[in-house]
Amino acid sequence: WVATDAALVANLLGWNEEDVYLDEARNGKLIETWVYHQLAANADASGEYESREMRYNFKSKRGYILDIVTEQGEGYLTGGITKKMENDDFYLKDGRYTTCDNHDNPHFYFQLTKGKMVAKKNVVTGPVYMVLEDLPLPIALPFGYFPFTEKYSSGILMPTVGEDYNRGFYLRNGGYYLALNKYMDLALTGEIYTRGSWGVAAQSNYSKRYKFSGSFSINYLTTITGDKGDPDYSKMHNFQVLWSHSQNPKANPNMTFSASVNFATSGYSRNNLDTYYTNSFTENTKSSSVNMPYKLSSKGSLSTPANISQRTADSTLSVSFPNFTITMSQLAPFKRKRVVGEEKWYEKIKMSYSGRFQNSLTAKQNDFFKKSLVKDWRNGMSHSIPISATFNLFKYFN
Repeated sequence: WVATDAALVANLLGWNEEDVYLDEARNGKLIETWVYHQLAANADASGEYESREMRYNFKSKRGYILDIVTEQGEGYLTGGITKKMENDDFYLKDGRYTTCDNHDNPHFYFQLTKGKMVAKKNVVTGPVYMVLEDLPLPIALPFGYFPFTEKYSSGILMPTVGEDYNRGFYLRNGGYYLALNKYMDLALTGEIYTRGSWGVAAQSNYSKRYKFSGSFSINYLTTITGDKGDPDYSKMHNFQVLWSHSQNPKANPNMTFSASVNFATSGYSRNNLDTYYTNSFTENTKSSSVNMPYKLSSKGSLSTPANISQRTADSTLSVSFPNFTITMSQLAPFKRKRVVGEEKWYEKIKMSYSGRFQNSLTAKQNDFFKKSLVKDWRNGMSHSIPISATFNLFKYFN
Protein backbone atom coordinates (compact mmCIF):
# COMPACT_ATOMS: atom_id res chain seq x y z
CA TRP A 1 0.00 0.00 0.00
CA VAL A 2 1.07 3.61 -0.50
CA ALA A 3 0.06 6.33 1.92
CA THR A 4 -0.13 10.05 1.26
CA ASP A 5 -0.56 11.31 4.84
CA ALA A 6 1.63 9.73 7.49
CA ALA A 7 -0.45 10.99 10.44
CA LEU A 8 -3.64 9.69 8.82
CA VAL A 9 -2.13 6.22 8.39
CA ALA A 10 -1.04 6.18 12.02
CA ASN A 11 -4.57 7.00 13.18
CA LEU A 12 -6.15 4.39 10.92
CA LEU A 13 -3.87 1.66 12.27
CA GLY A 14 -4.30 2.73 15.88
CA TRP A 15 -0.74 3.92 16.35
CA ASN A 16 0.45 7.10 18.01
CA GLU A 17 2.28 9.66 15.92
CA GLU A 18 5.61 9.34 17.69
CA ASP A 19 7.39 6.00 18.13
CA VAL A 20 6.12 2.60 17.04
CA TYR A 21 7.88 -0.68 16.32
CA LEU A 22 6.50 -3.21 13.86
CA ASP A 23 7.93 -6.43 12.53
CA GLU A 24 6.63 -9.79 11.36
CA ALA A 25 7.91 -11.77 14.35
CA ARG A 26 6.20 -9.54 16.96
CA ASN A 27 2.95 -9.37 14.98
CA GLY A 28 2.81 -5.61 15.11
CA LYS A 29 3.48 -5.15 18.82
CA LEU A 30 4.03 -1.49 19.72
CA ILE A 31 7.42 -0.67 21.26
CA GLU A 32 9.92 2.19 21.11
CA THR A 33 10.64 3.07 17.48
CA TRP A 34 9.17 2.58 14.04
CA VAL A 35 10.51 -0.32 12.08
CA TYR A 36 8.50 -1.67 9.22
CA HIS A 37 9.87 -4.99 7.93
CA GLN A 38 8.82 -6.57 4.64
CA LEU A 39 8.36 -4.35 1.58
CA ALA A 40 6.61 -1.34 2.99
CA ALA A 41 5.66 1.91 1.30
CA ASN A 42 5.14 5.33 2.83
CA ALA A 43 4.81 8.87 1.54
CA ASP A 44 4.98 12.38 2.90
CA ALA A 45 5.81 15.80 1.51
CA SER A 46 9.01 14.48 -0.08
CA GLY A 47 7.10 12.01 -2.28
CA GLU A 48 6.57 8.26 -2.38
CA TYR A 49 9.27 5.77 -1.46
CA GLU A 50 9.64 2.08 -0.69
CA SER A 51 11.96 0.37 1.76
CA ARG A 52 12.73 -2.96 3.38
CA GLU A 53 13.39 -1.54 6.82
CA MET A 54 12.59 1.83 8.29
CA ARG A 55 12.81 3.72 11.54
CA TYR A 56 10.66 6.80 11.38
CA ASN A 57 9.32 9.29 13.87
CA PHE A 58 6.16 11.11 12.79
CA LYS A 59 6.65 13.91 15.29
CA SER A 60 10.25 14.82 14.39
CA LYS A 61 9.82 13.68 10.76
CA ARG A 62 13.25 12.10 10.82
CA GLY A 63 13.93 8.58 9.65
CA TYR A 64 16.56 5.91 9.08
CA ILE A 65 15.91 3.84 5.95
CA LEU A 66 17.53 0.72 4.48
CA ASP A 67 17.28 -0.09 0.76
CA ILE A 68 15.21 2.92 -0.25
CA VAL A 69 13.53 3.00 -3.68
CA THR A 70 12.10 6.31 -4.86
CA GLU A 71 11.27 7.76 -8.27
CA GLN A 72 12.93 11.10 -8.83
CA GLY A 73 12.62 12.89 -12.15
CA GLU A 74 13.11 10.48 -15.06
CA GLY A 75 14.87 7.81 -12.99
CA TYR A 76 14.94 5.84 -9.76
CA LEU A 77 17.17 6.40 -6.75
CA THR A 78 17.99 3.40 -4.59
CA GLY A 79 20.22 3.43 -1.55
CA GLY A 80 21.78 1.05 0.91
CA ILE A 81 21.66 3.36 3.96
CA THR A 82 19.64 6.58 3.94
CA LYS A 83 18.96 9.20 6.59
CA LYS A 84 15.85 11.37 6.16
CA MET A 85 15.85 14.84 7.71
CA GLU A 86 12.88 16.93 8.83
CA ASN A 87 13.32 19.32 5.87
CA ASP A 88 12.77 16.41 3.42
CA ASP A 89 16.47 16.12 2.52
CA PHE A 90 17.98 12.64 2.24
CA TYR A 91 21.59 11.72 2.99
CA LEU A 92 22.56 8.39 1.48
CA LYS A 93 25.49 6.01 1.30
CA ASP A 94 26.14 3.33 -1.33
CA GLY A 95 23.23 4.52 -3.47
CA ARG A 96 22.33 3.97 -7.11
CA TYR A 97 20.67 6.14 -9.73
CA THR A 98 19.17 4.45 -12.80
CA THR A 99 16.44 4.85 -15.41
CA CYS A 100 15.88 1.07 -15.47
CA ASP A 101 12.57 0.00 -13.87
CA ASN A 102 14.13 -3.21 -12.51
CA HIS A 103 14.93 -1.74 -9.10
CA ASP A 104 16.45 -4.82 -7.48
CA ASN A 105 18.76 -5.73 -10.39
CA PRO A 106 19.08 -2.76 -12.78
CA HIS A 107 20.86 -3.41 -16.07
CA PHE A 108 22.77 -0.15 -15.73
CA TYR A 109 23.19 2.51 -13.06
CA PHE A 110 25.45 5.13 -11.53
CA GLN A 111 27.01 3.97 -8.28
CA LEU A 112 26.93 6.80 -5.74
CA THR A 113 29.45 6.46 -2.92
CA LYS A 114 27.63 9.13 -0.91
CA GLY A 115 25.24 11.93 -1.68
CA LYS A 116 22.46 14.28 -0.72
CA MET A 117 19.01 14.29 -2.33
CA VAL A 118 16.63 17.22 -2.24
CA ALA A 119 13.33 15.54 -3.14
CA LYS A 120 11.91 16.49 -6.53
CA LYS A 121 14.85 18.88 -7.12
CA ASN A 122 18.30 17.29 -7.42
CA VAL A 123 20.91 14.84 -6.17
CA VAL A 124 24.48 15.96 -5.41
CA THR A 125 27.01 13.18 -4.90
CA GLY A 126 30.62 12.51 -4.10
CA PRO A 127 32.66 10.15 -6.33
CA VAL A 128 30.40 8.39 -8.84
CA TYR A 129 31.05 5.70 -11.46
CA MET A 130 29.02 3.77 -14.02
CA VAL A 131 28.06 0.09 -13.75
CA LEU A 132 26.76 -1.96 -16.70
CA GLU A 133 25.36 -5.48 -16.12
CA ASP A 134 27.02 -5.50 -12.65
CA LEU A 135 30.39 -4.71 -14.26
CA PRO A 136 32.00 -1.45 -13.06
CA LEU A 137 33.21 0.60 -16.02
CA PRO A 138 36.32 2.81 -16.01
CA ILE A 139 34.08 5.86 -16.24
CA ALA A 140 34.20 7.86 -13.01
CA LEU A 141 33.70 11.43 -11.86
CA PRO A 142 34.85 13.12 -8.64
CA PHE A 143 31.29 14.34 -8.07
CA GLY A 144 27.87 14.14 -9.70
CA TYR A 145 24.84 16.38 -10.11
CA PHE A 146 21.44 15.06 -11.24
CA PRO A 147 18.75 17.74 -11.52
CA PHE A 148 15.04 16.81 -11.48
CA THR A 149 12.12 18.82 -12.74
CA GLU A 150 8.45 18.23 -13.39
CA LYS A 151 7.92 21.55 -15.12
CA TYR A 152 7.74 21.93 -18.89
CA SER A 153 8.26 25.26 -20.58
CA SER A 154 6.48 26.61 -23.63
CA GLY A 155 7.66 29.59 -25.61
CA ILE A 156 8.06 31.50 -28.84
CA LEU A 157 10.21 30.11 -31.67
CA MET A 158 12.10 32.93 -33.36
CA PRO A 159 11.99 32.85 -37.19
CA THR A 160 14.98 32.87 -39.50
CA VAL A 161 15.37 35.62 -42.08
CA GLY A 162 16.58 35.04 -45.63
CA GLU A 163 15.95 35.41 -49.34
CA ASP A 164 14.89 32.99 -52.09
CA TYR A 165 15.46 33.90 -55.73
CA ASN A 166 11.93 32.98 -56.87
CA ARG A 167 9.88 33.83 -53.79
CA GLY A 168 11.62 36.88 -52.35
CA PHE A 169 12.56 37.65 -48.76
CA TYR A 170 11.16 35.38 -46.08
CA LEU A 171 10.60 34.65 -42.42
CA ARG A 172 10.75 30.87 -41.77
CA ASN A 173 10.33 28.43 -38.88
CA GLY A 174 8.83 30.98 -36.53
CA GLY A 175 5.96 30.04 -34.28
CA TYR A 176 5.21 28.65 -30.84
CA TYR A 177 6.44 25.61 -28.92
CA LEU A 178 4.00 23.86 -26.58
CA ALA A 179 5.27 21.52 -23.85
CA LEU A 180 1.99 19.64 -23.47
CA ASN A 181 3.11 17.16 -20.79
CA LYS A 182 5.98 14.83 -19.97
CA TYR A 183 4.95 12.50 -22.79
CA MET A 184 4.31 14.87 -25.72
CA ASP A 185 5.23 18.25 -27.18
CA LEU A 186 3.98 20.26 -30.14
CA ALA A 187 5.62 22.92 -32.32
CA LEU A 188 3.45 25.12 -34.54
CA THR A 189 5.50 27.01 -37.12
CA GLY A 190 5.00 28.96 -40.31
CA GLU A 191 6.79 30.68 -43.16
CA ILE A 192 5.91 33.68 -45.30
CA TYR A 193 7.49 35.24 -48.42
CA THR A 194 7.28 38.74 -49.83
CA ARG A 195 5.98 37.46 -53.19
CA GLY A 196 2.95 35.71 -51.73
CA SER A 197 4.13 32.18 -50.90
CA TRP A 198 3.44 30.82 -47.42
CA GLY A 199 3.37 27.61 -45.41
CA VAL A 200 2.40 26.14 -42.04
CA ALA A 201 3.66 23.10 -40.14
CA ALA A 202 2.88 21.11 -36.99
CA GLN A 203 5.48 18.81 -35.45
CA SER A 204 5.16 16.60 -32.39
CA ASN A 205 7.36 14.14 -30.53
CA TYR A 206 5.94 11.66 -28.05
CA SER A 207 7.37 8.97 -25.84
CA LYS A 208 6.36 6.81 -22.92
CA ARG A 209 9.18 4.90 -21.34
CA TYR A 210 9.07 1.14 -21.87
CA LYS A 211 5.85 1.54 -23.92
CA PHE A 212 6.27 3.41 -27.21
CA SER A 213 7.87 6.42 -28.87
CA GLY A 214 7.50 8.29 -32.12
CA SER A 215 7.20 11.57 -33.98
CA PHE A 216 4.62 13.13 -36.28
CA SER A 217 4.66 16.15 -38.57
CA ILE A 218 2.38 17.63 -41.21
CA ASN A 219 3.45 20.43 -43.52
CA TYR A 220 1.49 22.52 -46.02
CA LEU A 221 2.97 24.83 -48.67
CA THR A 222 1.46 27.32 -51.09
CA THR A 223 4.11 28.32 -53.63
CA ILE A 224 3.66 31.29 -55.96
CA THR A 225 6.20 32.06 -58.65
CA GLY A 226 6.11 34.90 -61.17
CA ASP A 227 3.64 37.77 -61.30
CA LYS A 228 -0.09 37.47 -61.95
CA GLY A 229 -0.86 37.84 -65.64
CA ASP A 230 2.61 36.75 -66.77
CA PRO A 231 3.00 33.53 -68.78
CA ASP A 232 5.37 32.03 -66.18
CA TYR A 233 2.98 32.65 -63.26
CA SER A 234 2.12 29.54 -61.23
CA LYS A 235 0.50 28.71 -57.93
CA MET A 236 0.95 25.27 -56.39
CA HIS A 237 -0.37 23.60 -53.24
CA ASN A 238 1.63 20.75 -51.70
CA PHE A 239 1.72 18.92 -48.39
CA GLN A 240 3.76 16.28 -46.58
CA VAL A 241 2.95 13.83 -43.77
CA LEU A 242 5.71 12.14 -41.77
CA TRP A 243 5.05 9.62 -39.01
CA SER A 244 7.42 7.30 -37.21
CA HIS A 245 6.18 5.02 -34.43
CA SER A 246 7.84 2.14 -32.59
CA GLN A 247 6.61 0.01 -29.71
CA ASN A 248 8.71 -1.52 -26.99
CA PRO A 249 8.59 -5.33 -27.37
CA LYS A 250 7.95 -5.69 -23.63
CA ALA A 251 4.86 -3.46 -23.73
CA ASN A 252 2.66 -6.17 -25.24
CA PRO A 253 4.18 -9.58 -26.05
CA ASN A 254 1.17 -10.57 -28.19
CA MET A 255 0.81 -7.45 -30.33
CA THR A 256 3.17 -4.87 -31.78
CA PHE A 257 2.46 -1.76 -33.81
CA SER A 258 4.94 0.07 -36.01
CA ALA A 259 4.68 2.83 -38.59
CA SER A 260 7.07 4.49 -41.03
CA VAL A 261 5.15 7.01 -43.13
CA ASN A 262 6.72 9.38 -45.64
CA PHE A 263 3.94 10.68 -47.85
CA ALA A 264 4.10 13.87 -49.90
CA THR A 265 2.60 15.31 -53.03
CA SER A 266 4.84 15.21 -56.09
CA GLY A 267 5.89 18.87 -55.93
CA TYR A 268 6.60 19.18 -52.22
CA SER A 269 10.32 18.33 -52.27
CA ARG A 270 11.01 20.74 -55.13
CA ASN A 271 9.34 23.63 -53.29
CA ASN A 272 10.56 23.08 -49.74
CA LEU A 273 13.71 25.02 -48.91
CA ASP A 274 14.75 22.41 -46.32
CA THR A 275 15.25 19.81 -49.06
CA TYR A 276 17.51 21.96 -51.24
CA TYR A 277 20.97 20.41 -51.65
CA THR A 278 19.82 17.15 -50.03
CA ASN A 279 19.01 13.70 -51.39
CA SER A 280 15.30 14.35 -50.86
CA PHE A 281 15.35 16.99 -53.62
CA THR A 282 16.24 14.41 -56.27
CA GLU A 283 14.48 11.46 -54.66
CA ASN A 284 12.17 9.77 -57.18
CA THR A 285 10.38 7.25 -54.96
CA LYS A 286 8.88 7.33 -51.49
CA SER A 287 7.45 4.47 -49.46
CA SER A 288 5.29 4.20 -46.36
CA SER A 289 4.28 1.22 -44.28
CA VAL A 290 2.14 0.49 -41.23
CA ASN A 291 1.99 -2.95 -39.67
CA MET A 292 0.28 -4.54 -36.67
CA PRO A 293 1.13 -8.23 -36.16
CA TYR A 294 -0.91 -10.04 -33.54
CA LYS A 295 -0.08 -13.36 -31.94
CA LEU A 296 -3.32 -15.35 -31.84
CA SER A 297 -1.85 -18.25 -29.88
CA SER A 298 1.37 -20.23 -29.60
CA LYS A 299 0.65 -21.73 -33.03
CA GLY A 300 -0.84 -18.86 -35.04
CA SER A 301 -0.46 -15.18 -35.88
CA LEU A 302 -2.30 -12.43 -37.77
CA SER A 303 -0.67 -9.54 -39.60
CA THR A 304 -2.37 -6.45 -41.07
CA PRO A 305 0.16 -4.50 -43.18
CA ALA A 306 -0.57 -1.38 -45.23
CA ASN A 307 1.87 -0.04 -47.84
CA ILE A 308 2.07 3.04 -50.07
CA SER A 309 4.65 3.60 -52.80
CA GLN A 310 5.05 6.87 -54.73
CA ARG A 311 6.86 7.86 -57.92
CA THR A 312 7.33 11.61 -57.80
CA ALA A 313 8.46 11.82 -61.44
CA ASP A 314 5.00 11.02 -62.80
CA SER A 315 2.96 11.34 -59.52
CA THR A 316 1.95 7.67 -59.48
CA LEU A 317 0.60 6.08 -56.29
CA SER A 318 0.57 2.36 -55.55
CA VAL A 319 -1.52 1.52 -52.48
CA SER A 320 -1.94 -1.88 -50.90
CA PHE A 321 -4.58 -1.78 -48.16
CA PRO A 322 -6.28 -3.43 -46.35
CA ASN A 323 -4.22 -6.63 -46.26
CA PHE A 324 -4.50 -9.61 -43.93
CA THR A 325 -2.06 -12.47 -43.52
CA ILE A 326 -2.83 -15.46 -41.29
CA THR A 327 -0.24 -18.11 -40.53
CA MET A 328 -0.46 -21.31 -38.52
CA SER A 329 2.57 -23.29 -37.47
CA GLN A 330 2.96 -26.97 -38.20
CA LEU A 331 0.75 -29.42 -36.29
CA ALA A 332 -0.14 -33.12 -36.33
CA PRO A 333 -3.97 -33.28 -36.54
CA PHE A 334 -4.20 -37.08 -36.22
CA LYS A 335 -1.83 -37.44 -33.31
CA ARG A 336 -3.42 -39.22 -30.36
CA LYS A 337 -3.50 -37.37 -27.05
CA ARG A 338 -2.86 -40.60 -25.19
CA VAL A 339 -0.35 -42.75 -26.99
CA VAL A 340 -0.86 -46.51 -26.58
CA GLY A 341 1.47 -48.84 -28.41
CA GLU A 342 3.43 -47.93 -31.53
CA GLU A 343 2.87 -44.75 -33.53
CA LYS A 344 0.37 -45.22 -36.38
CA TRP A 345 1.31 -44.22 -39.92
CA TYR A 346 -1.32 -41.50 -40.11
CA GLU A 347 -0.06 -39.90 -36.90
CA LYS A 348 3.07 -38.86 -38.81
CA ILE A 349 1.08 -36.59 -41.10
CA LYS A 350 1.74 -32.91 -40.37
CA MET A 351 0.25 -29.79 -41.89
CA SER A 352 0.40 -26.00 -41.67
CA TYR A 353 -1.61 -23.12 -43.11
CA SER A 354 -1.09 -19.62 -44.45
CA GLY A 355 -3.73 -17.36 -45.94
CA ARG A 356 -3.50 -13.94 -47.55
CA PHE A 357 -6.11 -11.35 -48.49
CA GLN A 358 -4.94 -8.29 -50.44
CA ASN A 359 -6.34 -5.10 -52.00
CA SER A 360 -4.25 -2.86 -54.26
CA LEU A 361 -4.62 0.09 -56.59
CA THR A 362 -2.19 1.99 -58.83
CA ALA A 363 -3.26 5.38 -60.14
CA LYS A 364 -2.14 8.95 -60.74
CA GLN A 365 -2.15 11.25 -57.72
CA ASN A 366 -4.95 13.50 -59.01
CA ASP A 367 -7.14 10.57 -60.08
CA PHE A 368 -6.67 8.32 -57.06
CA PHE A 369 -9.83 9.26 -55.15
CA LYS A 370 -11.90 9.12 -58.36
CA LYS A 371 -11.31 5.40 -58.79
CA SER A 372 -14.08 2.89 -58.12
CA LEU A 373 -13.65 0.46 -55.24
CA VAL A 374 -15.34 -2.32 -57.24
CA LYS A 375 -14.04 -1.70 -60.78
CA ASP A 376 -10.53 -0.35 -60.26
CA TRP A 377 -9.24 -1.93 -57.06
CA ARG A 378 -7.60 -5.33 -57.44
CA ASN A 379 -8.69 -7.89 -54.83
CA GLY A 380 -7.44 -11.38 -54.22
CA MET A 381 -7.12 -14.24 -51.77
CA SER A 382 -4.65 -17.11 -51.58
CA HIS A 383 -4.44 -20.18 -49.35
CA SER A 384 -1.56 -22.55 -48.78
CA ILE A 385 -1.84 -25.82 -46.83
CA PRO A 386 1.46 -27.75 -46.96
CA ILE A 387 1.12 -31.41 -45.90
CA SER A 388 4.12 -33.57 -45.10
CA ALA A 389 4.93 -36.92 -43.54
CA THR A 390 8.01 -39.06 -42.97
CA PHE A 391 7.84 -42.85 -43.33
CA ASN A 392 10.47 -45.56 -43.02
CA LEU A 393 10.99 -47.83 -46.02
CA PHE A 394 12.46 -51.30 -45.42
CA LYS A 395 13.61 -50.07 -41.98
CA TYR A 396 16.61 -48.32 -43.57
CA PHE A 397 15.21 -45.48 -45.72
CA ASN A 398 12.83 -42.66 -44.92
